[in-house]
Amino acid sequence: MKRNTLNIIFGVLIGALFIWLSLRNVVVDEFVEIFSEIQLGWVFPYLFIAFGSIVLRAERWRMLMQKENRVPGRLNVNSAVALGMMVNYAIPRLGEVSRAAYVARKEKISTSNIFGTVVLERIVDLVTMMFLLLVVLLVTVSDSQTLRSLFGDDTVNLLRVFYDPVNAILLITGLLLSLIFGYRILKHLLSAANREKARTSRFRSLIVTFVEGLISVRHIKNWPWFLLLTALMWICYILMSYLPFYAFSLPGIYGLGFGDAIAVTAIASIGVVLPSPGGVGTYHYFVKQTLLVLCAVPAATGLAYAVVTHGAMMIVIFTTSLILLVMNQIVGRRKPAE
Repeated sequence: MKRNTLNIIFGVLIGALFIWLSLRNVVVDEFVEIFSEIQLGWVFPYLFIAFGSIVLRAERWRMLMQKENRVPGRLNVNSAVALGMMVNYAIPRLGEVSRAAYVARKEKISTSNIFGTVVLERIVDLVTMMFLLLVVLLVTVSDSQTLRSLFGDDTVNLLRVFYDPVNAILLITGLLLSLIFGYRILKHLLSAANREKARTSRFRSLIVTFVEGLISVRHIKNWPWFLLLTALMWICYILMSYLPFYAFSLPGIYGLGFGDAIAVTAIASIGVVLPSPGGVGTYHYFVKQTLLVLCAVPAATGLAYAVVTHGAMMIVIFTTSLILLVMNQIVGRRKPAE
C-alpha cells in the first residue's frame, strides 16, 4: 500500500510538472477560443479507431498466452486490456499488473506467467516505438536546432554519435545480439528451472512461471499474423493522430499530412511511457512541442489538439472497460446455468 501511495504521488508530481510546461507560453483566451472552432465530425471516427486499437492489442496479447492446452477467451482478454488502461489513469503501471491478475483469475492461470507475457508485449511495443523514433529522427527531423528544441542539448549530442552510419549499424547489431543472447539465457534458465521445479520453493516457482511467460514468444505459431497485428495496432495509433488534424483544420492551414502524424505518434509515445497517470501532462507536453517545433502550429492550438485527443481516448477506455467488464460478469453468471 505504501509503495502504491508513493507511485501515485510521484506520478501526480510528474504530471503536474508537465502540465505546467504545457501551459507555459499559452494564451488562455486563445486556447478557449480554439475549442469553439473544433469540427467534431472528425472526432467520431477517432473513437472507432481507438476501440479497434484496444481489440488489436488484446488479440496480439492473446497470441502470446496461447499454448497447446490453453486458449484464453477473447472477452476475458479484451476486458483485461481495457481494465489495465483504465487503472493506469489512477496509478501508473499498476494497470499492467491488474490486467495480468484479471486474466489469471478468469482463466485460472498463474499470475506470474501472465505478467511475463505482459512484459514481453511491452518490450515489443518499446522496440516498435524506438524504430518509429529512429525513422522520425532520420527522415522528418534533419535540423539539429529542431532536435535541440524538442529534446534538449544533451540528448542531441548523444544522438549525433549515431548519425555516423558505422555507429548506427554497430548500435543496431548490438541491440539485436543482446536480444538474441538474452533470449537464449532465459531459455537455458527455464530449462534448468523446469528440471528442478518439483522441489523448488514457491518464490522460485513464481520466477519460473514468469520466465515462461516472458519467453512465450517461442509458442507463437503464426508469426505473420502476430507482426500484422502489431503493424495494424500502430497504424491505428497513427490514424488517431492524423484524423484529429482535420478537427482543427491543420492540413489546410499548416499543410500537415500523414508523415506529421507519424512524428506526433512517435514522439508522443515518450510521454505515454513516462510514469504519469494516464499520460496526463506528459502526453500533452510532447504533442504540443512536436506540433510547435516540427509543424509551426501555435502552442495554444497544439495544446487544444492534445487535450481533445487525450480526452477522447480516455472516454473510449473508460466506456469500453465498463461495458466489457459488465458483459464478462453477465456471461460468467450464465455459464454455470448452462
